[in-house]
Amino acid sequence: MRRRIYEILNNPRPDDRLGRFINIALLLLIASNVAASILETDAELAHEAPAFFEWFEWISIVVFSIEYLLRLWSCTAAPRFAGAVRGRARMAATPMALVDLMAIAPFYAELLLPSRGRCGGPL
Repeated sequence: MRRRIYEILNNPRPDDRLGRFINIALLLLIASNVAASILETDAELAHEAPAFFEWFEWISIVVFSIEYLLRLWSCTAAPRFAGAVRGRARMAATPMALVDLMAIAPFYAELLLPSRGRCGGPL
């Protein structure tokens, strides 16, 4: 199962329908997040649909977090990431994994750290 998840998320075969579907779905979610970020800069639209933007952010973070955790969990199936701790550390230090982490980390930091206002200033 670990090898299959690794294959789907990292290097699906051309004839792998599930792998292709998941990769396309992730790319569409990334593109949708870019579009939502752009649309949310419109003050009127952001004011009219704040619940949508918040809901979409939560769903996206859940999906991207699951993807990141599955990549970390399954990477040991590849010889270059052998070893539970060292292999996962090597994978987590790859450029793509760092980009993934930087995409989800601010959301969790905001949840865990006390808020100081929008731009870090006093409330």
